[in-house]
Amino acid sequence: VFIEFGGVPFLATLRSTADLYNDYFAGGMSGIVFQELREARALAYSTFARYDLAERLGDQNVMWGYIGCQVDKTPEAVNAFIGLMDLRPESPERFAEAKKSIINHYRVAKVGFRDMPGVIRTWERQGLSPDPRKERFAEIQLSEFPTMLNFQKEHIQNRPKLISILGDTSKFDLNSLSQIGKVISVPIEALFKP
Repeated sequence: VFIEFGGVPFLATLRSTADLYNDYFAGGMSGIVFQELREARALAYSTFARYDLAERLGDQNVMWGYIGCQVDKTPEAVNAFIGLMDLRPESPERFAEAKKSIINHYRVAKVGFRDMPGVIRTWERQGLSPDPRKERFAEIQLSEFPTMLNFQKEHIQNRPKLISILGDTSKFDLNSLSQIGKVISVPIEALFKP
């Protein structure tokens, strides 16, 4: 199952909060997505989500995620995933861990000399000058939990979503998926044309 949506234009000021949100929501095995969908509810083999900022000014940001699950658990897994995106699960403890993780990343990560031209070009495409990392680091150190929750509410919660499901539709109830939104079945022949 793959879920994605966009619609929010690129704003450089969102970077530090988006980084915090990504670590909070999907930061490896301790992220909300993994803990809820795999550990607490046993709905997934693997799962991930991320809010990606656009590469260029004028482009749109995208929220995307996936969940690998048993075919018969598809409707329940999709509903649970959407619920996590829209209902903003709140965990101040998880936020503190995410903030610490991002701060540590800024302290030790550096741009290698071979990567520098590409990184500088990306900053130019985003209208950023000079190196924005110092400002982002300061913003993250001052970030509070309500700021991240507000980011989720403004940029993620209740946005229209495109949900792609790859699997044997005879093994789960399509009617339960139609309660989420319009279901369009695409035969495999339409995807892989000779």
